[in-house]
Amino acid sequence: MHVRRGDKLSVEANKYEVEDYMGAAESWFESRESNGMEVDRRVYLATDDLHVANDIKNRCLHVLLYTDY
Repeated sequence: MHVRRGDKLSVEANKYEVEDYMGAAESWFESRESNGMEVDRRVYLATDDLHVANDIKNRCLHVLLYTDY
């Protein structure tokens, strides 16, 4: 997922909370599981904000997070 928090927020992008992103990811995981698929809860995070990466790491312990931070 790509979470923007830098200079683009003021001009080109809306700010969404971590809960919004992770809620969408969780819905995707659950839709695959409901179809009988085995799902590893892995997320690659692209962001310009270290706080976002730390927030997801601290709140979403059931998700394996890949990031540059």
